[in-house]
Amino acid sequence: MGMKEHVQKFLQDDPSQAQVRGAHGFTNMFHAALSGNVEIAQILYDAGSTEGLGSALHAAIWQKNEAMLRWLLEHGADVQTRDYRGKTPLEAASEQENTTVVDLLKEFGAN
Repeated sequence: MGMKEHVQKFLQDDPSQAQVRGAHGFTNMFHAALSGNVEIAQILYDAGSTEGLGSALHAAIWQKNEAMLRWLLEHGADVQTRDYRGKTPLEAASEQENTTVVDLLKEFGAN
């Protein structure tokens, strides 16, 4: 993902596509977080794609994308969502020794 106009057209042609899962069963929001494109995340969210916000947090942490992380948190991502290793976003960020992300997660209730 990454081309705003293509995503908008895609959703305009078939709004139900906001809810489908992509490669490996990941949600569109997870893929948007991997791309780091907050505009795409907003387009998907506006189209009703709210599933997988918590998992998308992990993608934003992997990518070290603080803007995406903040956007996800502001849009209700669950800070206790565990990744495939059973780790919370706070645990994942702590492993990376990313104090900025750790502080941001704590600001949104992670413990």
